[in-house]
Amino acid sequence: MTQLVSVNLSARRVASIILGFLLLTFVPQTSAQQFNPDLFKSLHWRSIGPGRGGRVRALAGVPAQPNVFYMAQVNGGVWKTDD
Repeated sequence: MTQLVSVNLSARRVASIILGFLLLTFVPQTSAQQFNPDLFKSLHWRSIGPGRGGRVRALAGVPAQPNVFYMAQVNGGVWKTDD
């Protein structure tokens, strides 16, 4: 025998759900910020980081030193950068 479960939602909760749905539905989409492409013409790709180029096991930074990062590779090697 199938039993029906009744859900008792208060009027405030129903109104909150409906308002949330309407806000998410009708909020206008924000567009990406425009930029001048000439600003990036002098930039060139360069290889920074370990020369291995393999998989990474873990990555960690030092909170007190925002420029210091450690990377652990799958083969057991550890790489540190400070710039």
